[in-house]
Amino acid sequence: MPKVAYSETKGLVQEAGAGFDVKLGDSSAAHDLTTSIAQITGTVAFAAAATVDVTGLIVPAGAIVIGGTVEVEVVQGNAVDIDEVGISGGDTNKYGAPTLAANALGSAVLTPTALIPTAAASQVAVATSGNATAAGRLRVTLVYIDVA
Repeated sequence: MPKVAYSETKGLVQEAGAGFDVKLGDSSAAHDLTTSIAQITGTVAFAAAATVDVTGLIVPAGAIVIGGTVEVEVVQGNAVDIDEVGISGGDTNKYGAPTLAANALGSAVLTPTALIPTAAASQVAVATSGNATAAGRLRVTLVYIDVA
């Protein structure tokens, strides 16, 4: 999907890349502002641990996560719920508390607890109600606003 961009000088245009950019102001002025809306997606296998990092799913520094989804792609055997999606080693509930059963196919919408920018690039983690005992896989997608 191509990137769509809006600027006061060019209007609405299509560019290489992905997402949506809004640029306001003169690029040479101090009040220049560019806003991007983008999404990131990663998958994670269930593990014998209550909290698991979603490999490769990093929220950029300064990004404000505005929503997302968590989906059970491959079910795992025992009754474990996906309780929280958030920051590894920090606020594991930052991006939502879906309470989604991991032993059935399904998905849930993520609603962030606060629209606060991340101070540094942050690894996304999933917290469950217990340890998984069988193979399974989740897909996590986050939509964020990046203001530069």
